[in-house]
Amino acid sequence: MTRGSLGLCALYLATALWLAWCTVTTWSQVPTWISLLNAAASIVAVIAVVRDAELGEERRWVAVLREREGRRAAWPEPPPVDGQPLDDGERAAWREIAAHWDDRSAA
Repeated sequence: MTRGSLGLCALYLATALWLAWCTVTTWSQVPTWISLLNAAASIVAVIAVVRDAELGEERRWVAVLREREGRRAAWPEPPPVDGQPLDDGERAAWREIAAHWDDRSAA
């Protein structure tokens, strides 16, 4: 997560703790519906923290996939063994191997 996301998560958690504390301290002094509303609002702040954490994880995976695609596109074709240029079948085989290279190394 970025620093901004961490700051927002800290703010969300502080808000959730404050609302939970207000709910507990005013439980018998205010109508029940107000206490239930405070409890629901504190749960919403926790949901916001989970959402920001998931968004950060998704952004990280997108960056990894983009980096892999950039590496794969930068790979040159292999040099010909016999001095002749690669034919279409050999190029297709090389591209197939290059496309699954990251999958093989991750396993």
